[in-house]
Amino acid sequence: MLKELQQRLINESKVETGEDQLIFFNDDFNTFDLMITSLIITCDRSSGQVFQGALIAHLKEKCSIKNETRDILASIKISLQNKNSTAKIM
Repeated sequence: MLKELQQRLINESKVETGEDQLIFFNDDFNTFDLMITSLIITCDRSSGQVFQGALIAHLKEKCSIKNETRDILASIKISLQNKNSTAKIM
C-alpha cells in the first residue's frame, strides 16, 4: 500500500512538472565518502545537499537526488553507474 502511494505521488509530480526523478540507491560495497564524492561531481550539488541525500539513501535504501528532464538525467545516471553506483530514472 505504501509503495503504491509513493509511486502515485511520483507519477503526479511528473505530470505537474514534466520532469522525472533520478533515484540513488544505497549499496553494500561503496564507502559513504565515495558515494558523496560521486554525487558532488555528477549532480553539481553542494556537499551539504549531497551528504543529506547519501544519508537518506543509507538509512532508507534510496533517495531522489535530482528532478530534471529524462535526457539530462540519463547522462547523470550513466556517470553514476560508471562509478559503480546504482541509480534509476522514474
